[in-house]
Amino acid sequence: MTAKAFENGCLLSPYDLNAQSRVRATPRLKVWLWSALRRPQSNQVRRDLDIRWGRAKRSTPATPPEITAMQARAIFEAAVLVSKEGINVVPEIMVPLAGFLAEFKHQEKIIRAAADMVFSETGVTLEYLVGTMIEVPRAAVRADQIATAAEFFSFGTNDLTQTTLAISRDDYGPFIGFYREHDIIANDPFQTIDQEGVGDIMRIGVERGRSTRPDLKIGICGEHGGDPASV
Repeated sequence: MTAKAFENGCLLSPYDLNAQSRVRATPRLKVWLWSALRRPQSNQVRRDLDIRWGRAKRSTPATPPEITAMQARAIFEAAVLVSKEGINVVPEIMVPLAGFLAEFKHQEKIIRAAADMVFSETGVTLEYLVGTMIEVPRAAVRADQIATAAEFFSFGTNDLTQTTLAISRDDYGPFIGFYREHDIIANDPFQTIDQEGVGDIMRIGVERGRSTRPDLKIGICGEHGGDPASV
């Protein structure tokens, strides 16, 4: 049976992924795996192909592992289909919310097993990367360990802001105005990054990650990436 992935409560097949990959200008296809424990309102397929799945909030992306296996297989099947048409696609698969090296390795093992299976079945082998989304402070603090396995980092600044400041994007509206009016906080932290807090955690993550892997590619994902004051 062809692997499929969830999108807004429906099933997203590799053929859908194939069609979306055509609209991307870069040959790099970045795909964000989501755990089975994420917010339903966060499910969306964005035009930049940061593809997200999930429901409810975090426990760990390791539970259940079948979700990762399903998503990974769909990604690699789609990539193979595209490559057979002469389109060069390099999947860059991001593991979410891994705060421990063991968490990342657990997911990486599943992803690479799915890749090997698809490549064996199709006779096509593709280049791909497995990295992680830095979304919890521990991941930044122990970036030196995680970088021994992760091939790239992307800072998920929305969730990193939530986990650092203990403020939920879902319900911070009623009090953020008060905080700003009384100079408790200068800006809305989900619009402009908290440079002294979240920003410093990011700095630690970059420095420690590159202390282990000097050529570590670093990215940012979230609204902050489009805010000049943050970037």
